Amino acid sequence: MKEIKYFNEFLAYLAENNYSTAAITSYSVGLKRFNIFLINKGLLIKSLKLSDINNYTNELKNNLSLETVNVYLNGVKNYFKYLQKNYNLKLNFDITQIKQIRRQRKAIKNINFKDIYEIFKTIKSGNTLSNKRDYLIIQLILKTGIRISELVRIKKDEISKYTLDNHLLKLINKFISKTNNKSEYFFTPLSYHIKNKKYENRHLTPRSIEIMIKKYFNGISYNDLKLSYYKQLINRLPDIKNINHHIENKRLISLKEIIKII
Repeated sequence: MKEIKYFNEFLAYLAENNYSTAAITSYSVGLKRFNIFLINKGLLIKSLKLSDINNYTNELKNNLSLETVNVYLNGVKNYFKYLQKNYNLKLNFDITQIKQIRRQRKAIKNINFKDIYEIFKTIKSGNTLSNKRDYLIIQLILKTGIRISELVRIKKDEISKYTLDNHLLKLINKFISKTNNKSEYFFTPLSYHIKNKKYENRHLTPRSIEIMIKKYFNGISYNDLKLSYYKQLINRLPDIKNINHHIENKRLISLKEIIKII
């Protein structure tokens, strides 16, 4: 190698400091690529500018996944740290300025209260067992905030440990009375409500819940639905100043409307 002078020495240092074989291999490949960049651009490490690192980063982004780019950049940073510690390397920028590339967050899709409740009504009005189950699932998700991964693994003998309001308890009892579920799990694919023992202990998958929610809510994801619901719920709660006014005057606060919203 022309510019990465202490390449093998650096890899040995990583091994001595208990870096995994996978990390050492990735850093090795990344440093070789960085060395090619330096040679092609006629650059020396000691004369590098932050703009050169940014150019290298952009070059990587055009050809590699975000995860690989970050691993390669981390390898370069660690190599620079090694040179600073052992060979008194002086750079024209601070190593901390070499930043990991963050994945851009997808824009949150919002759905308003009115539309949520209209969809509730549509699902609830259905006479199929599927409608009853789906309505109960969505109510449980929004009223308890339960994670899908936990929801699908609820067992019949565990349902009582959850704090549920009367509305949910009625829905649960009604659903139980309509099903012939042989599984120990509460929520199962409806096609498994049969005598075939092969399916007795199957439960719904998190993926099936996500698909179900997107089907009813026009492509809105599980997370976006919860965020929209809770954000609007908070916005509809009584103003804190009004609550303080009631407390100061020793008046009872009516929770009727809050309960109605929830």
